Amino acid sequence: MKSNTIRDFCQKYWKALFILFFVSALAYLPNITKFTLYKDDWYYIADGFFGGPKIFREMFYIDRPLRGYLWEFLFTLLKTDPLPYQILAYVWRLVSGMLYFWLLNLVWPKHEKTNLWISLLFLLYPGYLWWVSGVEYQPYILTQLLQVFSFVTMLLFLKTNNIFKKLLFLACSAAAGWTGLMFVDYTIGMELFRIVIVFLFVSHELPLARMAAKIKKTLLSWLPFLIIPAGFMIWRTFFFTNTRSETDISLQMGQFFAAPAQVGLVWLQNLIKSFFNINLIGWIQPFADNFFGLGLVEFLIATVLCFLAIIAVKKMISKHYLPEEDGTGSIPDSRQWEKEALFGGVIGVIGGIMPIVLMNREVSITSYSHYLLNPLMAAAPILFVLINFVRSHNLRRSILLSLIGFLVVSNYSYSVNIVKEETTIANFWQQVTLRAPRMAPDTTFLVNLPNGYADDNWDAIWAPVNYLYALPSDVVEKNGVVWYPFAGLQPAIETSKNILLNSELGLSYRTHGFYNRYDQMIVISQPSLDSCVHVIDSRWPRLSIWDNDQVLLFASKSDTSNIISPQTYLNYDKKIFGKLDENNWCGVYQKAELALQLEAWEKISGLKVEAETKGFKPGDEIEWMPFLQGAIYFGDKDQIKSIMAQITQPFVASQACTTYDAMQQGGYYSDKASMDANRDLVCHSVEKINE
Repeated sequence: MKSNTIRDFCQKYWKALFILFFVSALAYLPNITKFTLYKDDWYYIADGFFGGPKIFREMFYIDRPLRGYLWEFLFTLLKTDPLPYQILAYVWRLVSGMLYFWLLNLVWPKHEKTNLWISLLFLLYPGYLWWVSGVEYQPYILTQLLQVFSFVTMLLFLKTNNIFKKLLFLACSAAAGWTGLMFVDYTIGMELFRIVIVFLFVSHELPLARMAAKIKKTLLSWLPFLIIPAGFMIWRTFFFTNTRSETDISLQMGQFFAAPAQVGLVWLQNLIKSFFNINLIGWIQPFADNFFGLGLVEFLIATVLCFLAIIAVKKMISKHYLPEEDGTGSIPDSRQWEKEALFGGVIGVIGGIMPIVLMNREVSITSYSHYLLNPLMAAAPILFVLINFVRSHNLRRSILLSLIGFLVVSNYSYSVNIVKEETTIANFWQQVTLRAPRMAPDTTFLVNLPNGYADDNWDAIWAPVNYLYALPSDVVEKNGVVWYPFAGLQPAIETSKNILLNSELGLSYRTHGFYNRYDQMIVISQPSLDSCVHVIDSRWPRLSIWDNDQVLLFASKSDTSNIISPQTYLNYDKKIFGKLDENNWCGVYQKAELALQLEAWEKISGLKVEAETKGFKPGDEIEWMPFLQGAIYFGDKDQIKSIMAQITQPFVASQACTTYDAMQQGGYYSDKASMDANRDLVCHSVEKINE
């Protein structure tokens, strides 16, 4: 049965397609309902929510305008719910894998089982870490699909003699190619891989022809598809004005002409580094970074997923559904296939990397793994060829089966860690809503997220606070930019300098902006995963032994008068922040801190009783402070003694004493005599601990 149409292909290979679905589902779907928003996803959702779907046209008109229309459609359809974006991203990946299997079968029709193995590697590649960012990376994943589809329809064009089908396939290939380049311009480098594919196809059609004849036939066959890169470059050069420096070709190339030897060396280094990142580091680093942090339950789930994947694939390849590798050919045929896959793959990967290198970037697994999505088409066969050098059939199959299980576990382990991060950030903002019913407009937030989650994650600071607290009437759209009433400071060293110098007052990026007002700043810190969120009050700062230097430096500037009660508006979205959980120590602690700010002293006492009744205890000793202050206010010696007995850290004990002094000076007590009498109960402990 031929596979020149989608229908024929699906009928012939439906079992293989099911395996691609089943195994990829094991890798990518176990935690899909737990994903929320990751890094830059936040600003897409915030800008779309406040600016409306058309804001995305403004977001991308500076560099990749077609993305704006895609995003206008997606946001109109899917709104702010993260789950549909995640499902759609998975569907794009799955369809890409299925089309890739079709592509390989068109290139190497006698190697169907091998093609299935390579397609599994392509689909399960763990080095693309942005798959968890279901919102922002829609165009990137879709571009991968479009480019594979463009290659498939190109080969169908070459296979048919029907003029109408040729025109149809050429139109589909060109449209898919152009659209992909409009979404992600640097994938133009994969047009070199298109030539490789045509050459392989021609070589198989003309096995006895000389190399010169094959090259000539390749160029003639490829010529109609020159319209894809040429058409894009003509539009990009003569009809489009790029205003973003990072994607300005002339500006980036200007660095080379200014210092050709130095920049040329950097390009060479980045090319080599990117090549090995794709073909080596990307296969193993995600496992090393994530697997060893799994808990017992997660480890057991990973084990089950691994064995399910291995059993499913083993059952598939053990049957004679697809021919054995090279079962229709000889050993020389096998060697020839290896040469084609290896050298073609290397050329394709280098082609995919080159535009990235020329733009003075590199393929990095941790930060820029989206650069490797399209070169992965060429990289997947390279790994299989290396494994195929193992000539023992049983050993080779065991290695491949183990690798499939390994890749499933790698992706699952990574998703577990991302869910932990996203859940921690969502819980962070849950606690903030309990502590702060309302925020005064123009408040600026200096935020410390736990476990290093603030690194390169600025959007998870300013976007959530505006999404939660900003009244639509307080958000102003001007000249295509949404100006928000609340500012979030970047978690960076430069931020400290800006605060001290009162600089960088206005910040904007693409379609969002805000003004920093350091005299209306609130410092919020969650020093560790065991700590609650601490909204710092400059009168008596809550400084944990785990707080970073930035929190310690600016705690005295944190003004809780920007927190307003009662609550009149809160845009709390369970799909983003999860179900509000107040029944824990941190829920009680946040209510106690709010009661302290409102001077509702009786409520603090009641909350302490509630915590004791439910068996709640703090994971950070500084969180005893609001309850200690309640006891100090009422002059309750027993409670003061009980709480001070829980404080063993000198740093926290010293803060208890300074807090006592601040309360005394501010008149926060019910009886002055008892206030004076109880000082030793608090401050004597400091001297005792320091002995």
